Amino acid sequence: MEAKLNGPITKYINLVGVNVNQAQETVASITNGLAVDPVIHTTDPSFLAADSSESYWLYYNAGLELHWRDDVLTDLSLHIQDDNFHKAPYVPLSYQLLTSLPNTTTIQEVVSTFGTPEFEGGLWGRKNLRYRADEEKYVAFCFDDKGRLWSVKLGLYRALRG
Repeated sequence: MEAKLNGPITKYINLVGVNVNQAQETVASITNGLAVDPVIHTTDPSFLAADSSESYWLYYNAGLELHWRDDVLTDLSLHIQDDNFHKAPYVPLSYQLLTSLPNTTTIQEVVSTFGTPEFEGGLWGRKNLRYRADEEKYVAFCFDDKGRLWSVKLGLYRALRG
């Protein structure tokens, strides 16, 4: 079952799969200028296949993290709630991401809205629920240890396998 995503989240799901040149201007636009000058972490090439690249662009003040492989945006994370999980904390989104659910939604509310997830996982008492957004993309709702939405991850299925 494909999740019906409405609201500002659609701008982000449309970014997934684009190349780095297409995304930079769009990212600044959809974050109202907050996503500029990211902190960039590049994966050591010795950990990657020959002629591959991988980097993470961290926009702390926009609550956004972009993951690039070979200059294609394979996934992104939107930080919804503030917590002390990260060394440098992300500023949570200041607007409602989904029309159908508040940013303070719970696991039960997500399941009631989108149905049974195609995958459930999690670490350290944090649960993740993954749904199909479309043929190529997924949305994963990540919850804190109290069952409250903490972040939303959007990505390409092919990146999960590669």
